[in-house]
Amino acid sequence: ELKRPAIPFMVMKEFLAPAQHAELIQLVLAGESRFQPSTTAGGSGRRRSSLVLNENARIAAIMLPRLNQALGDVARRLDITRAATATGAPAVECQVTAHNDGDFYGMHNDSGAAGLENRTISYVYYFRASPKPFRGGELRLYEVAVKNGVYEAGDEHWLIEPKDNSAVFFPSHTMHEVLPVNCRSKQFADSRFTVNGWISY
Repeated sequence: ELKRPAIPFMVMKEFLAPAQHAELIQLVLAGESRFQPSTTAGGSGRRRSSLVLNENARIAAIMLPRLNQALGDVARRLDITRAATATGAPAVECQVTAHNDGDFYGMHNDSGAAGLENRTISYVYYFRASPKPFRGGELRLYEVAVKNGVYEAGDEHWLIEPKDNSAVFFPSHTMHEVLPVNCRSKQFADSRFTVNGWISY
């Protein structure tokens, strides 16, 4: 059952321990050659520009225990009643995304395409080099509206700054976008990095 919280997201600061945060940065920089241009479930087109890394066992091993630890608080804050699954635990998807100069993601939601209906909670964990090497890249989350049985963006919206070592959680049907990133160096190491994904029930 999905309800409408007053503020449809939750931000958690200092999400990972400092050593885990540092290891993530090292893993991502070492894996630069494995990043691929991003795609969208709804088809091609200029709706998204970024690089993604879909499989890294060590990054998943760092993130998944912390995500599972946070999940109870997140579900309560977002007023999401967690449904039972065949295994008793939700499925958690995990990928790494790098946004560099000019990269963005147009308005979309994470559960609207065929086969993605079970995505319930979306999450984005931010990490980066220090000092901050880019500008922009805010996450814009829109108030939930329903028109003709389809989730759409409402009139109200919130801007969430990509703060280092913070995580944001929101219902997967929420319309959202990533605003363009400005990275003067254009170096991969200076990207707006995220571990992002979806929790499905």
